Amino acid sequence: MPDSIPSEPICVCEENTRWCDGNPPILYTYNHDVQSLSDKINRFIIEVGLSESANIHIVNEFDLARFNAYLEGIRVMQSWINATPQLDLPNTYPRKHCLAMVQDVPTMESDAARMLIRLLELMRDELIRGQSSRAASGLNTFDNTRLTSTIDKVQALLDTATDSGMDYPNSSPLTSVVGSGAVNPLSTGK
Repeated sequence: MPDSIPSEPICVCEENTRWCDGNPPILYTYNHDVQSLSDKINRFIIEVGLSESANIHIVNEFDLARFNAYLEGIRVMQSWINATPQLDLPNTYPRKHCLAMVQDVPTMESDAARMLIRLLELMRDELIRGQSSRAASGLNTFDNTRLTSTIDKVQALLDTATDSGMDYPNSSPLTSVVGSGAVNPLSTGK
């Protein structure tokens, strides 16, 4: 193979980060659209985990409004990806994009927040392990359908999240209060 053609895909991971500091990345994709969706879903996971509702057994109205807005952001991005042309990228494909993964999701009181995070993790993980992840851009029909189905399931959870809270007098609190905001929620403390 000539020297000018790389034998391995180019890795565009940030230098000196926990996922590209000489260690293999936790996960990666070749698809820049999948990378963008994964980043957006991770941000949603962080916001749910650090919300006030994560500390109580009722999803409050303002967190519910935020969660619905975050989910709508994923829907809008999916629609944008599907509405724009799939790119022919012969000079930059394959390019390995390392994915930041949310580490140490805090234990929380809220059953609804825990369920929401589980669904979001499934949404993200199915997407980054799907066949679309091996393409340069876009979503194939199967991955797009899977993403739509998980979005719909998350929406169904959000639609019922404020129906009733639970009173757990004998088992609460299970955890300390989840902290507010984060300087670097993706940091592993290294």
